[in-house]
Amino acid sequence: MTLTVTVTFFDDSSAQTKREENLALGDLAGLIPTTSAPQKSALPWLKLANFGEVRTRKGSLRHEANIKAISGIEADYDAGRMPFGDVVTAVGQVGVTAVAGCARFVVQGDDIGVFGREFRHGREIDR
Repeated sequence: MTLTVTVTFFDDSSAQTKREENLALGDLAGLIPTTSAPQKSALPWLKLANFGEVRTRKGSLRHEANIKAISGIEADYDAGRMPFGDVVTAVGQVGVTAVAGCARFVVQGDDIGVFGREFRHGREIDR
């Protein structure tokens, strides 16, 4: 059985527009290392949830009251103190179905990785 998640993509932190897809975890895993930007703030946002059309006063679609269903959780870590392999090992030891990957961006000529984890819940949770 292929595990799928609902993923909502936002172009930036203002979340004025959204695009939703149902993706297999493997397909989501393939997107993470192939998505890049000149700086971290230029990377698209993703949430493992389905959002409605209710906007905040600033026009954002990404807010708690607008979540219709949750298909997983996501986390990111960019402090640079824990190697990526250690995160993968730790998640594997607790038996969580997860996607772990590094998004890439460039800071002053250096290629920097920020890794994130997307965790799949057993079923979608409706609000």
